[in-house]
Amino acid sequence: MSKEPAQPTEPQSTSVNSPSFYVVGGSIRPGTPSYIERAADEELYRRVLAGEFCYVLTPRQMGKSSLMARTVKKLRDVDHDVRTAILDLSSMGGEPDKPDAWYYGLGRRLVKDFEISVDFKSWWQERIDLPALQRLSETFDLLLSKTTDRLVVFVDEIDWTIRLPYSDDFFAVIRACYNARAIKPEYQRLTFVLLGVASPSDLIKDATRTPFNIGHRIELTDFTPEEAKPLEKGLHEDATTSEIILKRIVYWTAGHPYLTQKLCDLLTRTGNGSASAQMVDQLVQQHFLNPEAGRAEQNLTFVRDRILREKRTSHLLKLYVLVRRGKSVQDDPRSPIHAALKLSGLVIPRDGLLSIRNRIYQEVFTERWAKGAMPANWNQRMAVASMALLLLAFGVWYEVLQPRPFIDELRRASEDYPIEAYKKLRTIPGYASNADALLAEYWDRQAVKYASADDRDDSLFSTLVALRTDDQETRRHQANALVDADYQNLNATFRHGDSVTAVAFSP
Repeated sequence: MSKEPAQPTEPQSTSVNSPSFYVVGGSIRPGTPSYIERAADEELYRRVLAGEFCYVLTPRQMGKSSLMARTVKKLRDVDHDVRTAILDLSSMGGEPDKPDAWYYGLGRRLVKDFEISVDFKSWWQERIDLPALQRLSETFDLLLSKTTDRLVVFVDEIDWTIRLPYSDDFFAVIRACYNARAIKPEYQRLTFVLLGVASPSDLIKDATRTPFNIGHRIELTDFTPEEAKPLEKGLHEDATTSEIILKRIVYWTAGHPYLTQKLCDLLTRTGNGSASAQMVDQLVQQHFLNPEAGRAEQNLTFVRDRILREKRTSHLLKLYVLVRRGKSVQDDPRSPIHAALKLSGLVIPRDGLLSIRNRIYQEVFTERWAKGAMPANWNQRMAVASMALLLLAFGVWYEVLQPRPFIDELRRASEDYPIEAYKKLRTIPGYASNADALLAEYWDRQAVKYASADDRDDSLFSTLVALRTDDQETRRHQANALVDADYQNLNATFRHGDSVTAVAFSP
């Protein structure tokens, strides 16, 4: 089947004297004056033409989608025997319990983008007896049989699939297409480019399956001072002033694509022809370093959320604090913690060592922020609280229990019953968790009783026993509320090292 060459995409309507010379947020359309070409542009184009599988996995707002759009346009304009398809997974949904519909949507998009003449819906339904994953796999056989052109599939926003329970299968199909090249020559004409905020280990999470270990990584770096130079054209200043201003912008952003374009854009909208390096500093303070503005800035939000939504948040923050303190932390590409911290965008490897990406991040994400964002260490708090309770119990034995044997006997009698019932219930198969829950509820009631009597210590003791028996978030909050005010003092409690030989009381 012949294919009409794609028409060049119209560039965005911009001019040197227009505030819209810079593009802030979203993809930059091919032909836009402020698009900055990096080494990755030529490398990706060259490797795709050579039929290599590639992946571009970086933090958000680094220009992945813009790089993809430019590469697609270049392939369509220059190489007429190449067809391209874009699977933007962020726009394709995907429900956890409906993989069939998702696979069908992928196949339908491929047929449409590659301009293949086939009734795909009928083709799909004719194979209804096959698993949907196999039908998706055979879709590539169908596509290759309908054209002799080379087919390049760009899969954008791949991190959107990680939450889906069947994402491993999808990436396994891509790997199978790569492996098929050894036995099916036509598969040499099929190439994939994966883009997103993920690491290769995220793509196939099942440890029992072969990891996703194919393709060539394309490094999408921050702008170098030389690469960023074309951005001077939109600053409305003479050559010398523009050079000074851009140098100051890069001082703060270290060439981060979004931050650099954002500062340039802010400057042109507020400079009124009198921009200066000092004005750059003022804009950084106003739009990034100011706490209120910083919370609203989407790039800083992306970084913050990426760290705080990780299951390994405490590990990431501890590593980040080491980097902030100037420790020599060797970059380990095989470390999941290093990979996750780099994907947040906070750090990058420089000369083999992890470094904070730019001065804006260094000023915003301080050590104080990292410590404040650190999840509560419940093991440590429980250990400190337990030690305090032991000291409390010792004092109670001397000051309360001995002079009150009758009260102690009644209290023990009232508490022995649920403990015995708990032990008996726990021996019945299948009732262990019920026993734990019932005993924990008993201690909850004890905690409420003590709290009503303004007995904070016994209320804390009861809450901790309940938490140990049946760990629930509400009990964690209750324990935290009871112990948090004294936590720092507990850490500093003096522990007597010698034996106690005498006790005296003040009158």
